[in-house]
Amino acid sequence: MTIAVAAPLTGPQAAEGAAIKAAAEWAVAEINVGGGIDGETLELTFADDQCLQGRAIEAASQLAAGNRGRRPALVVGHPCAASAIAAARIYADAGLLFIATAPRHPDLTAKRAGKTIFRLAGRDDIQGIATGNFLAAAYQGRRIALVHDRTHYARGLVDQVKAALADPAQPTPPEFGIVASEKDYSATVTALAAVKADVIYFAGFPTEALTLWTQLDGSLSRPDLVGADAIADAAVQRASITPVSTGQPPREGSAPGKFMVVLPYTALDAAGAEPLAARLSSARLMPSASAIAAYAAIESWAAAARDLRTTSAVIDAATTADRLEGKPFPTVIGSVAFDAAGDARLPSFGVATYADGRWKTVAVVAPVNKDRTTGVRPRSGEAGTAGTVRAQSPAAVKRPPLPVANPRRTALPSTASTPQSPQPVR
Repeated sequence: MTIAVAAPLTGPQAAEGAAIKAAAEWAVAEINVGGGIDGETLELTFADDQCLQGRAIEAASQLAAGNRGRRPALVVGHPCAASAIAAARIYADAGLLFIATAPRHPDLTAKRAGKTIFRLAGRDDIQGIATGNFLAAAYQGRRIALVHDRTHYARGLVDQVKAALADPAQPTPPEFGIVASEKDYSATVTALAAVKADVIYFAGFPTEALTLWTQLDGSLSRPDLVGADAIADAAVQRASITPVSTGQPPREGSAPGKFMVVLPYTALDAAGAEPLAARLSSARLMPSASAIAAYAAIESWAAAARDLRTTSAVIDAATTADRLEGKPFPTVIGSVAFDAAGDARLPSFGVATYADGRWKTVAVVAPVNKDRTTGVRPRSGEAGTAGTVRAQSPAAVKRPPLPVANPRRTALPSTASTPQSPQPVR
């Protein structure tokens, strides 16, 4: 049986493609050393999509046509969203099994091309839902306030957070709108103090987040702040800023509030991925989420194929897809199963703080599964607050525009400057 890897082997994203290729080779070698699939050795073939939609269509068409009549049992890769979505239509029409390694754009599964299309990554359109569930669990019984800069992007996130927090037994969190680019948010700070907010959810951009936070830091309200992923740069700058340096008096009494940011949770964040990431680094390759996911995708497919052989079932795309849906299989990133939409039952977002030059995930938001239940758990081995909370369906969420390249976190934001708002990030 042949496994195909579609990745940017040339072009600007070639470094990531090289890591995906190596991870796939290691995964297949490990399977073959262990006896293959019921004694049958696996082979690899590669297709270069350059992370470009047109090239992805060409690559997918060639794989669907097969080589000397042989078509792959599995296609893994296409780490860029537009490429993956375009290629998925071809794979679905050809009846090929495809597991995308990193695209987070909702359309890959929300507009799923067919039952053989899967995604081994989170979805960007449930950030607000994940945030609301984190707040509900971590701040149960405490006062939550919502602040946004009145942009369409920020309002959409706040609406999701409110939907996730909705509870007839609890008061609706107060909501405050600010004007972007202003330098003084003292009126908002006073209002937040009046409602005695224990935590603030902020949806907006870095400049406003940093301005609001420094003014809060000099107040007596001492709330925590949880911000959308767009303010990650502000979190980095916050690590080197004190109230004194911003003209605010140091606060007395209780400890200052925590500044946290909701960030995409990827395969690279899984605790079990660390040895593979280290191996990639040792080989002078990029330890990317796509590479880790490629390894895990091949592992999960192989486990499903072996499982099918125990029942003498035919190993084809349709039967393997059925087995992948609902039944978990062990991988380098933990136990992996997919829901009826083709989404992996993995976290989409985590909550992190920035200190000592790195991000530290303090809580992981469990995935929204097909039953629309979810939970929040602390990062393994770290302190945190956990609980089981409900989730709301993302079906009515307005989707972001389709990006050329998959949005993914590959490096820390620069601390040299803070982007001015408003700027589109979706």
